[in-house]
Amino acid sequence: LEQIVIADPELASTQVFDSLVDVVTRGEPDMRDRAAKVLMRIGSVTPERITIRAFETLIELQTNVYMSVHLDATAALEKIINTRPELGVAFSETLKRLMINRDWNVRSSAVDTLGRFVGANPELATTQMSDVVVELLADDNAFVRSSAAEALGQLEGTHLELATPQMLEAVVGLLVDDNASVRSSAAYALEQLADANPELVTTQMVEAVVGLLVDDAWDVRSSAVDTLGQIADANPELVT
Repeated sequence: LEQIVIADPELASTQVFDSLVDVVTRGEPDMRDRAAKVLMRIGSVTPERITIRAFETLIELQTNVYMSVHLDATAALEKIINTRPELGVAFSETLKRLMINRDWNVRSSAVDTLGRFVGANPELATTQMSDVVVELLADDNAFVRSSAAEALGQLEGTHLELATPQMLEAVVGLLVDDNASVRSSAAYALEQLADANPELVTTQMVEAVVGLLVDDAWDVRSSAVDTLGQIADANPELVT
């Protein structure tokens, strides 16, 4: 099937995608693995024909414990995101459902995918997207919080109207998170904000970022330096 569809992409029908998804989700273990590989391959070469159901399955495959599967699923999603901006609303609805999944791997993968999607198609960002991402900033899992902060950076960096005081307060709060990756991602989100919307940067934000310059984690210190550099370029009066 894989070779047939790759040779003639016109054969990549909804029925083909749905049949593969059925096997991936309900088939025998060995068949699930083989169907997943075919689904990722076909999704990569025919992104213009992918279905929402297959897209959702690819997001879940990003959480696979095998790195090769994770990378293949991510590559397929990147091509779909860049090729199918007209499906933005449907994709965002799918991602919103996955972002409240009980499995933290799925939540983290979904919000990460949303960040990349908005980065490639900023015109499709919505208030509903940002609301769901803000909720994940308080997730119990650090990986989810970190992914949410980075995704929020994409939203803040492309849409001024989406950056609310509550959103900014939530991001600043993550600068003192127990997890270093979360702190680094929060600093990145503020860097994006300072780049696109310098008028929203406050003295409180600057002071919070300055505190990260002595963080135990080098990547947090590095992110803090980048953020302060961006703030200095846009609002030099706040760092002098």
